[in-house]
Amino acid sequence: MTYQQDPSHTADQRTYGYSAAAYYPQVVIGPSPSQVYRQQNYVAYHAQSQIHTPANLHQQPLQQQYQPSPYEIPSALPPFPRSDTYVGQQSDHVRRKSVGSTEPPLDYQLLLLSLAEEYFNAAHGQGSLVALAQRGIESERYFKLVATGLGCLETVLKHRLLDLKYSMQHLLVRVLYRTKPKASLKSLDGIIKNVEAYQHIAWAYSFRFLRVSLSLDLSSHQDTIAALHNLRKISSVANSRGDVAIMTTAAVMEAMTHVRSSNSADSLQHAQSALAAARSYQLDDTLKQLPQLTAMIHFVDLFCSLLDFNPTQAMTKMQAMHSVMNPATSDTQWKDDGSFAIPLTQPEDVQKDLGRGGIVAKDDEGRDVLWFRWVSRYEVYALAYLLSGTTISHRNAWGGQKAEKYFREGLRMTQEDRDTISESVSSAVARVQWRQTLHCYMQLHLCFALCARSDWESASASLIALKDVASSITVGDTDLLQSLILYISGVIHQSTGDLIDALSVFQSPSLALSQSKTAPKRNQTHHDLSILATLNTILILREPSQPRHAELDDLLSKVEPACHTHPDKNIVSAYYLVKATAHLNDPIIRTKQYLQHALQAAKVVCNTQLTGITLNFMSWKFFRGVVGDQAENSARASQKLAKKSGDNLWISVADGLLADTLEMQGKHEEAEAAAEEAMRIAEGLPEGLQRFAEGAEKNCQ
Repeated sequence: MTYQQDPSHTADQRTYGYSAAAYYPQVVIGPSPSQVYRQQNYVAYHAQSQIHTPANLHQQPLQQQYQPSPYEIPSALPPFPRSDTYVGQQSDHVRRKSVGSTEPPLDYQLLLLSLAEEYFNAAHGQGSLVALAQRGIESERYFKLVATGLGCLETVLKHRLLDLKYSMQHLLVRVLYRTKPKASLKSLDGIIKNVEAYQHIAWAYSFRFLRVSLSLDLSSHQDTIAALHNLRKISSVANSRGDVAIMTTAAVMEAMTHVRSSNSADSLQHAQSALAAARSYQLDDTLKQLPQLTAMIHFVDLFCSLLDFNPTQAMTKMQAMHSVMNPATSDTQWKDDGSFAIPLTQPEDVQKDLGRGGIVAKDDEGRDVLWFRWVSRYEVYALAYLLSGTTISHRNAWGGQKAEKYFREGLRMTQEDRDTISESVSSAVARVQWRQTLHCYMQLHLCFALCARSDWESASASLIALKDVASSITVGDTDLLQSLILYISGVIHQSTGDLIDALSVFQSPSLALSQSKTAPKRNQTHHDLSILATLNTILILREPSQPRHAELDDLLSKVEPACHTHPDKNIVSAYYLVKATAHLNDPIIRTKQYLQHALQAAKVVCNTQLTGITLNFMSWKFFRGVVGDQAENSARASQKLAKKSGDNLWISVADGLLADTLEMQGKHEEAEAAAEEAMRIAEGLPEGLQRFAEGAEKNCQ
C-alpha cells in the first residue's frame, strides 16, 4: 500500500493532526423548566487538543494538506437503558436495597457519573445518523439525551471534583474560541498559570496541548511561535519527570508545526531535529504500545523529503512508511475510533479519583493517561495512499501509472464510511468534512497525474468530480483549494487548445502574482500557483499573433525574482525553459545558458517531462537541418525521453523531429516510419491543440 495528513489529520488541510479528547456528561433527572435553562448553559464536555498538518499535499501532504477534525473519545460504557423508566426503577431499587442493608452506602456521585456516561454514549451512538439525516425527530432525541447527561454532571459538579472542574474550563475555552479566539487564548493562559501553580501536571499538559491546537488553528506567524513555545514547555516538564511518551508526542507535534510553516530550509531542519528527538525514544517500552506515534513519525519524515523536493530520498522514506503500516494498524492499541492514551510515568495524588473517561484519566493499569484522538485505521490508510501517490507521481507515466492507482484507491476509501463511531453530531459533521477535504485533494492529485500524461478526457472528468465535492467543503483553507481547482482548469484549457479561456483563468485575481509589499501574505503553495500561472501566460503570449503579445517582457521581468532562488527545482527548470523559448531570436549563447540551467534543474528533481521538453527544443533549435551523428543522437535521445514522459503531444513532436533528422541523414525508410508514427499520435490529440500545432508549424517553416 502507499500513502495520505492526517494526520493534517493535517490538516488542516490541512492534512494531519490529532486531538486530546473526552467527554464528561452532566444531567438533572426529570428537569424542570428552570433546570432545562441551566442545562443549556452547561455544555457537555468533550475536551480535545489538536494539531493540524500542512494543507498543500506536496507541502504536506501532510502539512496540511488535509486535517482530521476533532471529535469526542467515547469511554467503555455499559449499554444505554432501553426504557425511559430505567432511571426511576434504578432509584427505587437503590432505595429498597438501602433499607436494613449492611452493604456500604451507595456512592451517588459514581452513580450519577455512570448515568451521565450512559446518556452520552446513547446520544453519540446516534451522532452520525443525525449529522447525515438532519431530521427533527433524530435531533430532538439526541439533544434530550445530551441534556439529561448534562444534568447529571451538573449535580456531581457541585461536589467540586477536580477533573470535572478542569474539564469544564477546557470546554469553555473551546466554546469561547469559536466566537472570540483571542479572548479564549488569554483565558487559557490564565488557567495554565493556575494549574501549574498547583502542580497538577497532567492537566497542565492537557491545557498546553490545547493552547498548541488553538494557536495553530489561527495560522499566523505569532501564533505558530506561541505553539512552539508551549510544546517546548511541555517537553521541559516531561523531561524532568521522565514522561517519555509525552516528550515524544510533543516532539512529533513540534515537527508537524515546522512542516506546516515550511517557508524556508530552516523550518525543515528544525522539523528533522524534532523528529530525531522523537526517534531517540522509540526503543522505550511505553512507545511500543503507541503505534499511532510510530505512524506519525514516518508520515512527517516523508513530508520533509517531499517539501525538500528530493524524490530519491522520498522514495526510500515511503518504503519505510509502508513497512510499518500493516504492523501499526493491526496493533490492538489502535482503536476503531482513532483514540489512544499517552501514559504519564509518575502518578499524582490529586488525580486519584479520576475515572476511565476524559482527557486526563486512569487506564486499566491505574496509570494517569492523557487521551488523544488522531484517525481510525481505515483513515490512516487513505492518508498513506495520498502520500504514496504524491511521492511517485513524477514517475507515474513510465512506472505503470502506479501513482494513479494509489489515488484511485484512496478515493474509494474516502467515499466509503466503514467506521461506525459513537460520537456527537458536531464531531460527526467535522469528520465528514475532513473526509471530503481529503477526497478533494486525492482527486486533485489524480487530475494532475492525468494531465501529465495527456489524458485530457479523464482529467476533465476528474475535474468535474472534484468541483462537485469541493462545493460542499466549508472548513479549512477553502480559498487555496479553489485556487488549485482554478489552476488545473486553466491547464486543461491550455492543453486542449482553448487559449482564450486559459488566459482568462491564469490572469484571474486569485492567481495573480503580486509584488506589492502591502498585499496580504499568502502561503507558499498559493505563491507557487501564481508563479506557474504567470509562466503559462507567457507561453501563450509569446506567439506574435496574440493581441497581448506586447505584455511578454513585463511578465518575464515580474516573474524572474520569484523563480531565480526558488527552492523547488521544478519551478526553476520551468522558468529557464520559458525564458529560452520566449524570444526565438535571442543570441545563441544566451539561449544555450538558459537551456543548460533548465536541464540541470530538471535532472535534480527527476522531472522526465521537463527534461524531455528541453532536449526536444535543443534538438530543434541547434540541430535542425544539420547532418551528422550528433544531430541524430540528439533527436533519438529526445524521442526516448518524450516516450518515457508519456506526454502524447511531445511524443508526436519528438517523432516528427526524428523523422526530419533521419531524412537529412538519407535514412528514408526509417524517417518515413517515424513521420507516420508522429501523425498517428497527433491525430489522437484534441482538435483545438491540432489546429494550434498546425499554425505553429507553418510559422516555423
